[in-house]
Amino acid sequence: MQLTRLKAAVARDRDIESATDAIGVLKKSFDMVKDLKMEVDKATEQLEKVVCALYMRGDSIGEPIRGMWVTGSPGGKTRLKLPSKQSPEYTKFLKDIGVDGPSASAGLVRPHWPSVQEYLNKLEEEGAKLPAGVADPNQSETEFAVRCVFHRDVDLDSLCEGDLNVD
Repeated sequence: MQLTRLKAAVARDRDIESATDAIGVLKKSFDMVKDLKMEVDKATEQLEKVVCALYMRGDSIGEPIRGMWVTGSPGGKTRLKLPSKQSPEYTKFLKDIGVDGPSASAGLVRPHWPSVQEYLNKLEEEGAKLPAGVADPNQSETEFAVRCVFHRDVDLDSLCEGDLNVD
């Protein structure tokens, strides 16, 4: 891999200027990859909504979708609206889920939002009281997802290199 060769060359030559250039290039590359990830995440989210909507209109509800490369299972999760971190309800919310005192006010504890959503969904299913600041369950949103499993005969390296063989 190119990064391994780059590290070896820097270690071998001890060229501080070239090493500094490499750091700059790697940092810029990392920023570009983060931007690309955001674009890919957004496109994935949009496609999942479309696929789930089409799936719900079809005749095969409950059956997996068999594509050329993957088998997909559409689904959705309810997402309750949570208080904004800047709102007074956020502090009350943290207290209700057990984060209180100095650790809450100093920002030492940050909730893992996917786990919080699962916890809130469980409370809602049980009919238990929701923490302060959580919006009315009737104002919830559905987060659509398609779980994909690649077929065994799919060469993932070819797919990643762009050899998609689409006719």
